[in-house]
Amino acid sequence: MPTLPQFFLSLDDGLAKLVVAVGSVPHFVTALSSINDSPESRELGEETIKVLEVLAKRHAHELGRHGLFPVLLNFMELCEALYPLDVLVSTAIIVKSVLLSAWSSSGSVKDADLDKVLVVMARLVGRSHVKLQESALSCLSVLSSMVAR
Repeated sequence: MPTLPQFFLSLDDGLAKLVVAVGSVPHFVTALSSINDSPESRELGEETIKVLEVLAKRHAHELGRHGLFPVLLNFMELCEALYPLDVLVSTAIIVKSVLLSAWSSSGSVKDADLDKVLVVMARLVGRSHVKLQESALSCLSVLSSMVAR
């Protein structure tokens, strides 16, 4: 299975904008949705999440527009068992960015996806990793603001 070039892990804003402009986001969504427990697939998943975390800082609307949200939620459930905690933290950061983008642009997120965010993040708050708890609580805060709107 191919891996993402290492230079993606240090994308600057200009290169991130170019990655989005040339239409790469659907490829990342496809890569993430095809993850399984093979070593090569796990490596691809980890690299994909790290790239998406960089892209989410300025281009979360593009990630959401390409259907990344439900794929991220499914990945998070797989992620808990297969990946180091930093990948789970990064995934929670991406989820929060996509949620914020949808909220600020009056975009919609399916109720079923919001329910899944609630379940996954509530479970992560119970973990004993402070950074993971912070990320999960931050997602839950955005979620409660969306629901209260």
